[in-house]
Amino acid sequence: MFFDTQRKPEWKQLFEGISSSSMDNIFLPEDYISIRKAVYPADWAERFIYGHFTDFTDLIYKEFTEASHVWDDTQKWEVFGGRSTPPLDWPVYVGMDIGGGEQGDPWAIPFAALAPDGNLYEFAEIYGSDLRLAPIAEQFHMIMEGRLLEGMAYDYAQRAAAIELEEYNIPGQPAVKEVKPGLFKTAQYLHIDPRLKHPFNPNIAGSPRYFLAKSCSNGIRELTGYKWAKDRSGEAKNEPSHENSHSNDGRRYLVHTFRPLPAELPKPEKWMEANIPVMSRIYWQKKKEQDEKVERAKALTNPPCSFTGKA
Repeated sequence: MFFDTQRKPEWKQLFEGISSSSMDNIFLPEDYISIRKAVYPADWAERFIYGHFTDFTDLIYKEFTEASHVWDDTQKWEVFGGRSTPPLDWPVYVGMDIGGGEQGDPWAIPFAALAPDGNLYEFAEIYGSDLRLAPIAEQFHMIMEGRLLEGMAYDYAQRAAAIELEEYNIPGQPAVKEVKPGLFKTAQYLHIDPRLKHPFNPNIAGSPRYFLAKSCSNGIRELTGYKWAKDRSGEAKNEPSHENSHSNDGRRYLVHTFRPLPAELPKPEKWMEANIPVMSRIYWQKKKEQDEKVERAKALTNPPCSFTGKA
């Protein structure tokens, strides 16, 4: 009503919008704008940094490419300590888009391991239309063998199926399902931040914070084809299309339910850097623990000065 250039003539007389960008706010912290320019994808930056009322169109995750976001899990990688997939001690988050329903939607369950530096590595998936709970549970436990399940989020509209999965020792919780904020957060993890070093390809300038294994073919396919919906006249609806939404819903559940916005991630310690060799990681972690012990000992032997006296 306030900003639509095609609005009715009488509305133009009654309503006027004044657009402003984040750069006009003189009270923001010094690094606020620079951090958000680094972590916001272009579509979202247009709205939430520059204040433009533009429609979301075409692909939802425009920056996603196999070259920048997919690693070959038949090869061994330094970031994984010489493994082809994330180390077993990295905690795992799971998002579950439960299948079935009137449309016969597929089950889509992405598994993502959390690196010490906050990056997420989707190393496995369960996907299919004619799946039953028993084989799903069997496949789930095979994928998770030796790993720690930190959290599993599911669509609470399908609570009955989730209760049945608990009988197969697959515990979960209702996902945070806000669509737009969830898409925004996931887009930030897929955004190529120019400040980061790519863990697989040093020739790429910058790096995303979310990666997929090459074997996650359904997730790659749906990320590549996930689009904003349009109405019958071809106008943007500012909501995601149902097509190619299944693994993307599961991915949104796990990111939005369990992970902070990239701008809120703490600066990693030396030992948390994803591409540091394993022995160096152990050294820096032990050094930090030793430094903390020394500081605690100093605090005990040199308590803060205090005195009491009589007036």
